[in-house]
Amino acid sequence: MLKLAGEFIEGQLADHMARLDAHTLNCLEGYKVGAYFPPLPIQNWGNFALGADKILSTFCVIARDLTVDRIAVEIIVAASAGKKARLGIYNIGADFTGGSLLLDAGEIDIDSIGIKAININQALPKNFYVLSIVLEEAATIQGYEPAVSYLGMRATDFSYNDTGLYGTHTYGSLQDPHPAASAKRPSPLICLRLASLD
Repeated sequence: MLKLAGEFIEGQLADHMARLDAHTLNCLEGYKVGAYFPPLPIQNWGNFALGADKILSTFCVIARDLTVDRIAVEIIVAASAGKKARLGIYNIGADFTGGSLLLDAGEIDIDSIGIKAININQALPKNFYVLSIVLEEAATIQGYEPAVSYLGMRATDFSYNDTGLYGTHTYGSLQDPHPAASAKRPSPLICLRLASLD
């Protein structure tokens, strides 16, 4: 672009940087109020059979300050009558581990199939988080393979990468901090519903 008489390059740059367009827009900042959104961009879906007394966690990227009003999973194969699962949110720990407990959201029934949600009111400043589920009895939930893995490729097999965390957790209130966990694939599809952009 040619500079006109009396124009300064600083002003031109400021005007250009103020316009959101394809090369300045962060696509992860796009959220629809009232809709559920996945923790990370999805590459693949699949069922995940999870045993009792285990914690299964997935990483979540929050690209702008917001507030969520629900946390949910989908039950694919139900557990026995009266059995439950617990959902929650952890802060990110060092080197992509689970950190301190941010929210123990409470319990859902897992004795029937379908979307199971808990009403919450949680502000989430821009950051990484860890979304977790613990089951009272074995059941199958909707899982996914994110398009991004922060745990890297498996050192013994480059055909896939690890995407979540898997550890032992006696059923009950969520532990603080997140229990020790090893890398696991796939991840649980734990979704949050957007209440407002802060």
